[in-house]
Amino acid sequence: MKSVFLLIFSLFLLLQPLYAQVSEDGSENEKVSNTFREDQFYLGVSFVALLSNTSSFDQRGLSSQLQLGWVRDIPLVASSKLALGFGLGHAFHRYTTNLRLQVSEGVSTNYMLDTAEDAPKTIFAARSIDFPISLRWRDATLDSFAFWRIYAGVKLRWNYWAKQKNALSKTSILADLNRWNTEAFLNFGYNTWNFYLAYDLQPLFIPITLLDSPDQLQIRPIRIGLIFYIL
Repeated sequence: MKSVFLLIFSLFLLLQPLYAQVSEDGSENEKVSNTFREDQFYLGVSFVALLSNTSSFDQRGLSSQLQLGWVRDIPLVASSKLALGFGLGHAFHRYTTNLRLQVSEGVSTNYMLDTAEDAPKTIFAARSIDFPISLRWRDATLDSFAFWRIYAGVKLRWNYWAKQKNALSKTSILADLNRWNTEAFLNFGYNTWNFYLAYDLQPLFIPITLLDSPDQLQIRPIRIGLIFYIL
């Protein structure tokens, strides 16, 4: 993981001077005058579908994600229609399922899938720090504020807080989550309104062996929603 951050930092240092050159007489050259940045704050909300390898797993109720952050834009061509984006963000995740961690006298024991129709739903709440990296295309000019865009990339996610909440208990499950995760995403739209599609490349949890079952449960979220960019 350290090598990934080193690569990001190195790219930032290498690309930055290409669009910050000044001629010998102190005036900006033509490439700079035609180049612009789309440094942006973003805010997004998504519905989450949970895919599982176990047929008895059930997504009960609404699962969602709220994300916000900032992206640094680094143009790759003189027209600035193609760029790289490096960001920093924060996300809140809420998953509602029939998966439950059994807790006895304050001590966590085993995970189970509660298939009873009247069983109380379980909510897994998590928070993460996100590091989005994207290739950004936009049909924009230096003086345009409304344009088409397509942003595609990956998001490195560090889960730093997670709890299970249900009618019986509220318990930390951070040790059972993959602390580092990678999400592939695609954003596209016009002006303020943009669609957001994302898929986790790793399972949400580390391998979990269910109670009274030899299967190891795997869950992968798919996120579909809207993301808003604010200059």
